[in-house]
Amino acid sequence: MTYIKFQEPMYAQAFGPLFNRVTSDRQSKILTNIHTDESAFYLELAIPGYEREDFSISVEDQFLILKADAKEDEIKDEKYLQKEFSAGGFHRKYTFPKKVDTENISAGYTNGILTVKLPFKQEVLLKREINVQ
Repeated sequence: MTYIKFQEPMYAQAFGPLFNRVTSDRQSKILTNIHTDESAFYLELAIPGYEREDFSISVEDQFLILKADAKEDEIKDEKYLQKEFSAGGFHRKYTFPKKVDTENISAGYTNGILTVKLPFKQEVLLKREINVQ
């Protein structure tokens, strides 16, 4: 089975899950759905609080890289009693199979959900019948 896999940061692999949780809490709170149909893979990330222009999406080799810089809180003088969400920056890296058509990857952002479509390459027909004229 071919699938897309989230790549943990190098420090998480080197120092274990405790270090990863402490240093990248925002990473662990991004809820992600990955599904497929006959034509593409789809990634859906719940990331409210951003604008379309805030995202940077790139492809390097077989990696899809999604990131956004941290945004300043609009209310700076408030004294929070509890604060569980913010528009902090994030960085996610996914590996994908070679059958993804990297030239036609597309993305959209609606109602706090970033959706990335990774279409499959069109398969070249390697066997066919030739009619004699």
